Amino acid sequence: FTVHDIPNTDETKKLWKEKVKFNGQIPVEVKFVDGGLLSNFPINVFHNPKRIPRKPTFGVRLSAFRDSLNKTDTIFRFTGAMINTMRQLYDFDFILKNDDFNWLDFNMSNENKLKLFERGALGAISFLEKFDWEGYKQLRKKIYYL
Repeated sequence: FTVHDIPNTDETKKLWKEKVKFNGQIPVEVKFVDGGLLSNFPINVFHNPKRIPRKPTFGVRLSAFRDSLNKTDTIFRFTGAMINTMRQLYDFDFILKNDDFNWLDFNMSNENKLKLFERGALGAISFLEKFDWEGYKQLRKKIYYL
Protein backbone atom coordinates (compact mmCIF):
# COMPACT_ATOMS: atom_id res chain seq x y z
CA PHE A 1 0.00 0.00 0.00
CA THR A 2 1.07 3.60 -0.48
CA VAL A 3 1.27 6.38 2.10
CA HIS A 4 0.81 9.79 0.49
CA ASP A 5 1.49 13.36 1.64
CA ILE A 6 4.35 12.67 4.05
CA PRO A 7 5.11 15.82 6.06
CA ASN A 8 8.37 17.57 5.20
CA THR A 9 9.06 19.51 8.38
CA ASP A 10 12.25 19.92 10.40
CA GLU A 11 10.84 17.47 12.98
CA THR A 12 10.04 14.92 10.27
CA LYS A 13 13.55 15.23 8.81
CA LYS A 14 15.01 14.70 12.29
CA LEU A 15 12.89 11.56 12.81
CA TRP A 16 13.83 10.11 9.42
CA LYS A 17 17.51 10.70 10.22
CA GLU A 18 17.38 9.29 13.77
CA LYS A 19 14.86 6.47 13.44
CA VAL A 20 15.23 5.33 9.84
CA LYS A 21 18.88 6.40 9.34
CA PHE A 22 17.85 8.18 6.13
CA ASN A 23 19.68 11.39 5.25
CA GLY A 24 18.20 12.09 1.81
CA GLN A 25 15.26 14.17 0.65
CA ILE A 26 12.03 13.09 2.37
CA PRO A 27 9.76 11.50 -0.26
CA VAL A 28 6.26 12.72 -1.01
CA GLU A 29 5.01 9.13 -0.73
CA VAL A 30 6.31 5.71 0.29
CA LYS A 31 5.21 2.21 -0.70
CA PHE A 32 4.95 -0.76 1.66
CA VAL A 33 5.14 -4.32 0.33
CA ASP A 34 4.72 -7.74 1.91
CA GLY A 35 7.82 -8.40 4.00
CA GLY A 36 7.67 -12.19 3.56
CA LEU A 37 10.84 -12.19 1.50
CA LEU A 38 12.78 -10.75 4.43
CA SER A 39 10.85 -12.11 7.39
CA ASN A 40 7.98 -14.52 7.84
CA PHE A 41 8.17 -14.02 11.60
CA PRO A 42 7.90 -10.24 12.15
CA ILE A 43 7.75 -10.43 15.96
CA ASN A 44 10.51 -7.81 16.06
CA VAL A 45 7.95 -5.27 14.85
CA PHE A 46 6.26 -5.57 18.25
CA HIS A 47 9.42 -6.11 20.31
CA ASN A 48 10.99 -3.10 22.05
CA PRO A 49 14.09 -4.35 23.89
CA LYS A 50 14.39 -1.05 25.79
CA ARG A 51 11.28 -1.43 27.91
CA ILE A 52 8.99 -3.93 29.59
CA PRO A 53 5.87 -4.35 27.45
CA ARG A 54 2.43 -3.29 28.67
CA LYS A 55 0.86 -6.42 27.12
CA PRO A 56 2.37 -9.68 25.86
CA THR A 57 2.85 -10.37 22.16
CA PHE A 58 2.74 -13.99 21.02
CA GLY A 59 4.15 -15.15 17.72
CA VAL A 60 4.79 -18.66 16.48
CA ARG A 61 7.21 -19.58 13.74
CA LEU A 62 5.87 -22.81 12.29
CA SER A 63 9.08 -24.31 10.95
CA ALA A 64 12.69 -24.58 11.98
CA PHE A 65 14.41 -24.62 8.56
CA ARG A 66 17.55 -25.95 10.24
CA ASP A 67 17.55 -29.65 9.31
CA SER A 68 20.05 -29.63 6.44
CA LEU A 69 22.45 -27.44 4.52
CA ASN A 70 21.43 -25.80 1.27
CA LYS A 71 23.03 -27.33 -1.82
CA THR A 72 25.09 -24.82 -3.79
CA ASP A 73 26.59 -26.96 -6.56
CA THR A 74 24.75 -25.18 -9.41
CA ILE A 75 23.98 -21.51 -10.02
CA PHE A 76 20.26 -22.19 -9.46
CA ARG A 77 20.83 -23.93 -6.12
CA PHE A 78 23.32 -21.25 -5.08
CA THR A 79 20.80 -18.51 -5.91
CA GLY A 80 18.06 -20.44 -4.10
CA ALA A 81 20.30 -20.79 -1.04
CA MET A 82 20.89 -17.03 -0.99
CA ILE A 83 17.16 -16.36 -1.22
CA ASN A 84 16.46 -18.86 1.57
CA THR A 85 19.08 -17.15 3.72
CA MET A 86 17.43 -13.78 3.11
CA ARG A 87 14.03 -15.22 4.02
CA GLN A 88 15.04 -17.22 7.09
CA LEU A 89 18.25 -16.06 8.74
CA TYR A 90 16.83 -12.72 9.89
CA ASP A 91 14.11 -14.52 11.88
CA PHE A 92 16.52 -17.16 13.16
CA ASP A 93 18.95 -14.46 14.32
CA PHE A 94 16.16 -12.66 16.19
CA ILE A 95 15.10 -15.85 17.96
CA LEU A 96 18.70 -16.62 18.95
CA LYS A 97 19.20 -13.13 20.41
CA ASN A 98 15.94 -13.02 22.39
CA ASP A 99 15.63 -15.73 25.03
CA ASP A 100 12.03 -14.75 25.76
CA PHE A 101 11.07 -16.14 22.31
CA ASN A 102 12.94 -19.49 22.52
CA TRP A 103 10.25 -21.80 23.87
CA LEU A 104 9.16 -23.85 20.85
CA ASP A 105 10.32 -27.39 19.98
CA PHE A 106 10.09 -28.41 16.32
CA ASN A 107 12.13 -31.59 16.71
CA MET A 108 9.26 -33.72 18.02
CA SER A 109 8.05 -36.86 16.24
CA ASN A 110 5.18 -36.76 13.75
CA GLU A 111 3.05 -38.74 16.21
CA ASN A 112 3.61 -36.14 18.91
CA LYS A 113 2.94 -33.33 16.43
CA LEU A 114 -0.44 -34.91 15.65
CA LYS A 115 -1.27 -35.24 19.35
CA LEU A 116 -0.27 -31.63 19.88
CA PHE A 117 -2.48 -30.55 16.98
CA GLU A 118 -5.45 -32.47 18.44
CA ARG A 119 -4.99 -30.78 21.82
CA GLY A 120 -4.12 -27.37 20.35
CA ALA A 121 -7.28 -25.43 21.11
CA LEU A 122 -7.48 -26.59 24.73
CA GLY A 123 -3.74 -26.07 25.19
CA ALA A 124 -3.95 -22.52 23.90
CA ILE A 125 -6.79 -21.66 26.27
CA SER A 126 -4.95 -23.22 29.18
CA PHE A 127 -1.73 -21.38 28.30
CA LEU A 128 -3.46 -18.01 28.13
CA GLU A 129 -5.29 -18.63 31.43
CA LYS A 130 -2.06 -19.62 33.19
CA PHE A 131 0.35 -17.21 31.47
CA ASP A 132 2.58 -15.61 34.11
CA TRP A 133 2.47 -12.00 32.96
CA GLU A 134 4.33 -10.75 36.03
CA GLY A 135 7.03 -13.39 35.54
CA TYR A 136 7.34 -12.45 31.88
CA LYS A 137 7.76 -8.78 32.78
CA GLN A 138 10.50 -9.78 35.25
CA LEU A 139 12.26 -11.75 32.50
CA ARG A 140 12.08 -8.73 30.21
CA LYS A 141 13.32 -6.47 33.01
CA LYS A 142 16.27 -8.81 33.54
CA ILE A 143 17.09 -8.80 29.80
CA TYR A 144 16.73 -5.00 29.63
CA TYR A 145 19.16 -4.38 32.50
CA LEU A 146 21.86 -6.79 31.28
